[in-house]
Amino acid sequence: MAMTKDEKIKLYEELMEDKDFLHEMNKKEQADLKYGGGEMAYAKDKGMKEGFEQGKLNIAKNLKSLDISIDDIAKITCLSIDEIKNYNFSIIF
Repeated sequence: MAMTKDEKIKLYEELMEDKDFLHEMNKKEQADLKYGGGEMAYAKDKGMKEGFEQGKLNIAKNLKSLDISIDDIAKITCLSIDEIKNYNFSIIF
């Protein structure tokens, strides 16, 4: 049975709160980060933030492909409407 729009939104809201899920979605990007010397903590924090943001964009892309409204995508992902409208989602894998 196909999920309703409300069920899809609820699922994506739950996924947005699951840091482990977002981390797995961005494992490749985080694996490419190189840590070294005293900058390790900074690099790790920066990588986590970038990974989290990339995860939100990946989720926004998926929601957009499901014809979810931009207003709902903004509520779910905490991205601004301008970020969603102006982002080139074709560059996200």
